[in-house]
Amino acid sequence: MTDNELLLAIANIMDKKLDARLTPIETDIHDMKSDIKSMKADILDLQNDVRFIKDDVSSMKTDILDLQNDVCFIKDDVSSMKADILDLQNDVRFIKDDVSSMKADILDLQNDVRFIKDDVSSMKADVLDLQNDVCFIKDDVSSMKADILDLQNDVCFIKDDVSSIHLTQENIILPRLNTIESCYTTTYTRYKTYADKMESAFVDIDLLKKVVSEHSERLPKIS
Repeated sequence: MTDNELLLAIANIMDKKLDARLTPIETDIHDMKSDIKSMKADILDLQNDVRFIKDDVSSMKTDILDLQNDVCFIKDDVSSMKADILDLQNDVRFIKDDVSSMKADILDLQNDVRFIKDDVSSMKADVLDLQNDVCFIKDDVSSMKADILDLQNDVCFIKDDVSSIHLTQENIILPRLNTIESCYTTTYTRYKTYADKMESAFVDIDLLKKVVSEHSERLPKIS
């Protein structure tokens, strides 16, 4: 056997071993892509639900902002996952280029794939929980809309009562208060005008009492 034939045989053996080791990885990557595709569809449905909630509760800015932040967090997680997949693709290219470190790199890649599969499973569970949370939020929003409608009706009744009170105050209470004020003002003016005269009258009455007392003492003596 020539050197070329020997090298060719060795290369064929290494290709078979490489294919045998890469086949499970390719299968795992294919499964992972399917899971990611399903997850993207779930996230798309979730985004549609979020838009529906935003249309129904335009006045609930705070709750919507919280939900938007949650969606942003999901987008950030997806972006991070894409970066991990890109790193995985780079690792696969490095494995193809560097045959000498193939075994160690393949082992690392298998470990990375297992971690990613676990992360994808966890993310699928998180997406399901988030969908349930969105359903609860939609129910809460419907209940709050009913409560807000009742509150608006109560406010309308209160406005009517306030308007009635204002009319009563303007047409009945204020005219009566003005009349009472006028009476008290007139009485005060009259008493103020005759205050000095009353003091003089008291002096005259005291003098009259003295005169009557003196005459009472003299009448018995005269008789």
